Amino acid sequence: MYTSNLCYDSETIYEAVTVEDKGRVICPNAFTPDGESGGYFVENDYSNDVFHCFAEGLLEYNLEIYNRLGIIMFETDDINLGWDGYFRGDLVEEGVYVFSVSGVYNNGDSFSQVGSLILLH
Repeated sequence: MYTSNLCYDSETIYEAVTVEDKGRVICPNAFTPDGESGGYFVENDYSNDVFHCFAEGLLEYNLEIYNRLGIIMFETDDINLGWDGYFRGDLVEEGVYVFSVSGVYNNGDSFSQVGSLILLH
């Protein structure tokens, strides 16, 4: 086989590389709720009123928040919805809570992450 410059090319490999995208998830470790917001946050708003994970390249997403007794305080499958620090209409106590985030990246790989977060008044 010859190239466009009339040089001999001894080997050509078609579709030798496949690029698969992969997302990422980054969760903070503290937030300071300031009034019941319903959990919706605005990107690039650095007020820190809502606990949410920053994510990209996801097909599926689930976030759960637990108190120290293992009671689920919040759950969502909506990446645009975070926890505003309220449970049954009341702002919860200042303290440490546990989050669990899981889902599927856009390349089909599953992910799961567990961590602690601090709620400060």
